[in-house]
Amino acid sequence: MIDLDRELRDYAELMEQVMGPIHVEAFRAAKPARRRPNRRGLAVALGAAALMILVIAVVVILDPLGSEGPFIEEPTTVPPTVPQVTTSTEPAPTTTSEAGAFAPPAMSWTRVQSDAFGGSGDQWIYDIAIGGPGLVAVGGDGSGGDLDAAVWHSTDGRVWTRVPHDELIFGGPGDQYPTAVAAGGPGFVAVGDDSTPDGTAGITAVWTSEDGITWSRVPHDEAAFGGEEQVNVFMKDVTAFGSGLVAVGLEWRESDFDADAVAWTSPDGLTWERVPHDEAIFGGPQDQIMWAVVPAGPGLVAVGQGGEGVGAGGPDQPAAVWTSTNGRDWSRVPDQAALRSGFSQQSGVVPEGASGDWARMDDVVIGGSGLVAVGRVGKCTYVCDEDGAAWTSIDGITWQRSLVETVDGVYFAEVYGAAVLGDVLVGVGRGSDNDMELGPAVVWTSNDGGDTWSRVPHSGTTFGKVSEGPNFMFGAVEFGSDLIAVGSWGSNAAVWIATIEE
Repeated sequence: MIDLDRELRDYAELMEQVMGPIHVEAFRAAKPARRRPNRRGLAVALGAAALMILVIAVVVILDPLGSEGPFIEEPTTVPPTVPQVTTSTEPAPTTTSEAGAFAPPAMSWTRVQSDAFGGSGDQWIYDIAIGGPGLVAVGGDGSGGDLDAAVWHSTDGRVWTRVPHDELIFGGPGDQYPTAVAAGGPGFVAVGDDSTPDGTAGITAVWTSEDGITWSRVPHDEAAFGGEEQVNVFMKDVTAFGSGLVAVGLEWRESDFDADAVAWTSPDGLTWERVPHDEAIFGGPQDQIMWAVVPAGPGLVAVGQGGEGVGAGGPDQPAAVWTSTNGRDWSRVPDQAALRSGFSQQSGVVPEGASGDWARMDDVVIGGSGLVAVGRVGKCTYVCDEDGAAWTSIDGITWQRSLVETVDGVYFAEVYGAAVLGDVLVGVGRGSDNDMELGPAVVWTSNDGGDTWSRVPHSGTTFGKVSEGPNFMFGAVEFGSDLIAVGSWGSNAAVWIATIEE
């Protein structure tokens, strides 16, 4: 296990005694990166804080590359080189929430199987964009021992080709992997992480391509991407904006165990400028991180997590939203009840036996009557629990919490990405068992503008079962009459296709 991950876990365990659960991947990737959650139950610890009597927190431990996924039996009548799909035709769920039974739209989901998604070690796809040959997807490949960037492309979402690995572009000492891709700049721009071989530091990496097939790595710029003076500086999302691009992410400082939000601008995807830090906007007593950005609202809306106003050792760690008119000048959206988990006492006092609660937005899209954000809310009392969550906003400034159907048999459910298919909103993510290791990919849909969300029925062959995995959906995009979702199935990259049934 690399040193940075170990240091972050040690910090997470320490801060869990004061603030509640802090997931290690929060500092490394918006979505689970190269290592899968290892089997471990709930860690029990005695808290030293005066407001705390007992802290029971979940510690996410990451294991080495090479964890095996479930065996997928392919029909013998179809050659393995021909893409295959498995289809979920199970009836709609009968579970209800406080609002009563949801009425999900009829959708057909299939999972594409292709040799392009496999290999030794782990492969997975983080993000997908439209353009070039049709679709371009980016992710990671652990077949070389460390993690390297990987790119796939497709004309229709059903047949995929992996871009051949070039060590000078996609590899290098340590780990390199993109977490987001967008059409823009010369054609496509992908952003992500590049860590040192010992894992003690990391910087931002940027790749560009004219056609989505031939790629190059943008030369390192220490002022923009991090280096000797700025370490652990990572872009987490990127979007085209006007004639240029805007990226968002974080800087984590080991000196004071603190993460601050960061934004960048670029005229062409090749040269980047970091927005000067303003502590009142990008900083605060807890970790501030921008996970995603979309051109909307007053110009741009970025979402993530923050802790402004509640103190470094207090409960109720809220989601956070920022807005900008030009990508250079940012404002923090005022704190509001909808951005908080809703579990903690509003007085800021941790209930007896609790270690706090949290809310986090992982993605945001234009949809419904304005904007829709997705993520998760969680809490730790005598046990820990985390549920998928969604929010809606007309202007990116005032937000409302949506009602999201919980996942039966799953202790932890997280929504990583959001997309729109016709008039239907779709959230994609994963669920975990009580050991935070095994679980299916999970899909939620909304046909009322994002106010209420229903879970698409689990299918073992399409999404995986609660007792096997791990399987993830990280993102999705509307492509013609289809929705193309990307992620991982066990140790392989994965793609799903969804269509609305007439």
